[in-house]
Amino acid sequence: MLRHLSRTLTNNAFCPKHHRTWLSTTRHLRTDPWPLPHTPEHLASTTTPNDVTPLPPLPRPNESQDTLRARLVYQSRKRGTLESDLLLSTFARDQLAGMGVEEMREYDKVCDMLF
Repeated sequence: MLRHLSRTLTNNAFCPKHHRTWLSTTRHLRTDPWPLPHTPEHLASTTTPNDVTPLPPLPRPNESQDTLRARLVYQSRKRGTLESDLLLSTFARDQLAGMGVEEMREYDKVCDMLF
């Protein structure tokens, strides 16, 4: 029985008639699931639709001034790209020590809008 099944599968695998039934003509299966970066297919799959609203920042009503300052220093250093990390961490190092709570909240909003 196993020999018969093996022979049947081998014969059908190379038979053009049976091979055509295995192939799908749907667009979904013909597209590359992992297109190369910067190709039109990749760029189309990575754009955000215009009708999607960004998520609001997390509310932190009882955050102390020291915790807010420490969080902003950390978030300024860990943005995800080296260039933004360097710019924002340098700014945070030099300016956050002299900022009041309202100014730090404004900076927090700006950082949320940047990325």
